[in-house]
Amino acid sequence: MYKLKLNQPDFECVDGPFAGRKYKTGQTYAEIPPNEAHRFEGLSGLNGLNKGGKITHDT
Repeated sequence: MYKLKLNQPDFECVDGPFAGRKYKTGQTYAEIPPNEAHRFEGLSGLNGLNKGGKITHDT
């Protein structure tokens, strides 16, 4: 799971496979846009993003 960093403003993706999705501070997300990954912090138990922008779990 991922959360938007506290110093990042809320935003909405306008193109690509994540178009129309809104990201807000304080909410958690299972998928995040790979090109915006720097805006997020990962929560424990995860390795990060795979190429499709989906989370991968520690095993």
